[in-house]
Amino acid sequence: MTAIAKLAAICTAVFCMSAPALSATMEFIPPNDTTGQVWSTNTVDGWDSGRGIGFSVTEAVEVDSLGVFHDLTGIDVSYGLYEISSGSGNFSRSATLRSGSSTITTSGLDWVDFAVAPLTLAPGTNYLLEFSIGGPANQNFFYNNGNVAWSQSVFTSLDGTLGDSFSNFVVGAFRLNGDETSVVPLPGGLVLMVGAFAAFGALRGRRRS
Repeated sequence: MTAIAKLAAICTAVFCMSAPALSATMEFIPPNDTTGQVWSTNTVDGWDSGRGIGFSVTEAVEVDSLGVFHDLTGIDVSYGLYEISSGSGNFSRSATLRSGSSTITTSGLDWVDFAVAPLTLAPGTNYLLEFSIGGPANQNFFYNNGNVAWSQSVFTSLDGTLGDSFSNFVVGAFRLNGDETSVVPLPGGLVLMVGAFAAFGALRGRRRS
């Protein structure tokens, strides 16, 4: 194989390999209420029943951190990431993917993030990110999305949950940290260029022989 043909093969391998996008924190914000508000103070406001956000993904995403926006003083916070049976109406948790808990104190309304072992979310599966808070919060922040699901980046069917139901007109502030893990396709122009180099290298090899 000539040097040019070898270079073409290397370029093809490099550009076709799986290349995750840059790590990014995704905050889930409904488009019909991008600011949200404090709805109540000094009350659990349903968080003891478990509040969360359901979603699915259009591409594989590797997740390593789960977060909720809250104002707490010495309160136990439990989290869970689940596979669920449905993306609307009532649902059941079919598998617990990640879970844990910790006693949390924040400086006013702030993000509470939990690092988790990396997990790949797959298209075609419904997921639930859920938090349960074991006592009255100083402030409770919600977006009023009116129970209207939305899409954001590779996440679809995003909607708030309370307990085992999507029938809820508000959604808490949630986020996760993750990488898209889809394969990066070779651009059409680069395909032609690499092919031309390969053909040219093969032709030169024949002439030399």
